[in-house]
Amino acid sequence: MNETVTPGNDRQLYERFLSGNSDAVCEMVKKYSDSLILFLNGILKDPAASEEISSETFFKLIVKHPKYRGEASFKTYLFSIGRNLAVDHLRKVQKEEVFSEEQLLENIKETENIEETVLKNERDRELYSALDRLQPDYSEALYLTYFNGLSAEDVGKVMKKSRKQVENLLYRAKLSLKKILLKDGFNYEIV
Repeated sequence: MNETVTPGNDRQLYERFLSGNSDAVCEMVKKYSDSLILFLNGILKDPAASEEISSETFFKLIVKHPKYRGEASFKTYLFSIGRNLAVDHLRKVQKEEVFSEEQLLENIKETENIEETVLKNERDRELYSALDRLQPDYSEALYLTYFNGLSAEDVGKVMKKSRKQVENLLYRAKLSLKKILLKDGFNYEIV
């Protein structure tokens, strides 16, 4: 049975997996893997570790079958598991790494229009660099909200904060990010 997965039937997708449908696992990984890795990289600042923790997140989901109660979206639930594993990883490792210039240049070579890509990557680098200089709670809230499309309520569930605390974090994070970007000569308006 090959059905399209929408936010409304993620719970059924997980229940299909729990009942032994191996295709459901592939659908979950395909749907959430990339955004989970991006989110984890915002915490870990290490693409390889982010992929590893993403795999651990799915492994935990597959092997331990934690109970999904449906109190939040499945994506929020999955990101909470990933965040907890990332925090554990940071406690063990106690170091951060950033993208190497070599990795960024590889991405540029793969594109058709090098000039546009260079400009975009430079803006992205500046933005990611500015995000990396924010307080961890600020950057985490911004990643979850703007890169993963989670609501303030869902971000609060992932970060273990109230919706109001998340809204305040986002407000302060945007102000802080704007200051950093303006100081660096970045010409974009923060939404």
